[in-house]
Amino acid sequence: GHVAKIASNSGALTILDSDAHSPEDLLTVEHAINVALGAGLEPENVSTLLNNNPAVLLSKLGSD
Repeated sequence: GHVAKIASNSGALTILDSDAHSPEDLLTVEHAINVALGAGLEPENVSTLLNNNPAVLLSKLGSD
């Protein structure tokens, strides 16, 4: 949780990467939420991590 706390405190946008190499490796929403909480994110920041921040990244890459 240390890195997640530092990122959050510094205002860095973070995303959750499953590092999937096959469809079976993809995270369910429930598992993604548990991973985010286990990494030390506050519950109120999980939606931003999973929904808003990936959209921001894609828009910066020109994939909107």
